[in-house]
Amino acid sequence: MTKREIIDRIMEINSSARPEFLATFSQESLQEYLEHLAEVLAEQHEPAFLEPALAGAVI
Repeated sequence: MTKREIIDRIMEINSSARPEFLATFSQESLQEYLEHLAEVLAEQHEPAFLEPALAGAVI
């Protein structure tokens, strides 16, 4: 992925990120940040833990 593509992906996930600011970082740093954002995003989409007693409950 090119530096521009990494910046574009970061901005898709973090809409507050500005391309001018991101461009000041190395491609390697941006790649690490993108991977971090992807991990955080994945954690947010994991199903919440259910108490065993509630797992079979009908709501």
